[in-house]
Amino acid sequence: MLEWDATANSVAFRDPYILLFDTRFIEVRQIQTGRLIQIIPGENFNCLWDGSGVETPRDKSKSQDVAIHGVMTVKDPVSNVIVQNVFELVHKKSM
Repeated sequence: MLEWDATANSVAFRDPYILLFDTRFIEVRQIQTGRLIQIIPGENFNCLWDGSGVETPRDKSKSQDVAIHGVMTVKDPVSNVIVQNVFELVHKKSM
């Protein structure tokens, strides 16, 4: 059982991580141990697409990494206009 520091408005799974989207931050944990890996601070986070529904080819050399897409709504400090920043979370593989 995982204990979260946030209240989820959405959750995404990208092996070996589980990501919880709170309005104030994204919490990234290692799925098997529950260890906190990273907290990404911000405002008004929402998950747009969690990567689900994509078929994985049998030939692993042709597979593409599935990224998680999100949006963050903020007030632009210069123009004072509300803007949406769309982003992609990509797992950086160690070499």
